[in-house]
Amino acid sequence: MERPVKVLLSAYACDPSKGSECAVGWGWATKLAEQGYEVWVITHSSSRAAIDNYLHAHGTQRLHFHYHQVGWLPKAIVETQPGYYLQYVIWQLGAYQLAKVLHARIGFSRAQHVTFVSVRLPSFMGLLGIPFIFGPVGGGEYVSWPLVRGFPIRRWPREIIRMLSNHLVRFDPLLRWTTFSRAERIIVTSPDTLKLVPRTYQPRCDVRLAIGTDTRLSGKGGPLHSSGENVKILYAGALLYWKGIHLALRAFAKLRQLRPDSLFTIVGSGPDSAWLHRLADSLRVSDAVEWIPWMERRKLLEFYREFDLFLFPSTHDSGGMVVLEAMANGLPVICLDRGGPAVVVNEQCGRIISTSGSSETDIVRRLAETLRELTDRATLLEMRQAAIARAAELRWERLVEQSYPRVEGFESEPQPNLH
Repeated sequence: MERPVKVLLSAYACDPSKGSECAVGWGWATKLAEQGYEVWVITHSSSRAAIDNYLHAHGTQRLHFHYHQVGWLPKAIVETQPGYYLQYVIWQLGAYQLAKVLHARIGFSRAQHVTFVSVRLPSFMGLLGIPFIFGPVGGGEYVSWPLVRGFPIRRWPREIIRMLSNHLVRFDPLLRWTTFSRAERIIVTSPDTLKLVPRTYQPRCDVRLAIGTDTRLSGKGGPLHSSGENVKILYAGALLYWKGIHLALRAFAKLRQLRPDSLFTIVGSGPDSAWLHRLADSLRVSDAVEWIPWMERRKLLEFYREFDLFLFPSTHDSGGMVVLEAMANGLPVICLDRGGPAVVVNEQCGRIISTSGSSETDIVRRLAETLRELTDRATLLEMRQAAIARAAELRWERLVEQSYPRVEGFESEPQPNLH
């Protein structure tokens, strides 16, 4: 092409060394660059060191980063949930001001909001007056009251506020004026999130994942764990009440009654760690549960291959990067019918547990029954191959190409080995 196509990404979270939201921002930025686009990214200053290290080692690859942060809000305010979101909205306003300056100098072809992946919070990039994509965004997953009752009581107010804020998305004038009405396209991560978008703008929506797999980070078909008869189950992610780890522990306790040789490893840390440890003690499974507070992401990508199953009963995860990583490394996944994981997993590579009209007791029973079903070695081997195949279908390249066709005449440069 005579002039490069210049894309501006608003990615508050964007870091090559981290997963979750940061991996979403980084994945969109790097894959667009690999497809021939010149990509400018506005992100939070906290990612500067990791990004600079990566660019120093691997080159710019048509990537340009600009950093912004909000430094004047007191730490005591930012550390509260309302204060954190206030800081994010203020950051978005500052990022828009920076984007205006950059656009006047560079002349972008289009802009896209990538992170945070939340439909409840506005983006101001549509005000630039150029084609604008809002998303991928999620967060519209509904949690039934029977499940909320299983959360720690101190977390109930937060979950109720989340439910109320979801209901208000359709009526939020700021979201309508700055974001929905300005978006050429809106990418939502689940049918539940689509329902939150005002009907006027739903024809502009596509339901797609926020995340993709990177073949350089997969297990390349490594051997399934097979040493001994014990069944090894893995969870990886933050220790947060809504991640459903308490459901996993209760289901694991039931499995242990039938398969005393079963083992459960939990990788992650978070504010609900003490609650979950106490639950494991009360269920008398502490001797079979290994807690690993933190693991470097590259090491985790190899660690997956030491297990048989990935258990991820999150109640409202928009994406679930760890689910894709586990599948890429040959682990069948058990999840709930909530959010992104339920879009990723199918009956060939895992099991999706229905929560509709169900009590927590029912859901735990179904999880335990499914764990028992998938302890069969022949079933595991078959599903392992299907998990690898399904992960290959959900590569970053395919995800990005759905919104951005490869630049005509451009051939990707060889990419560095990230292992």
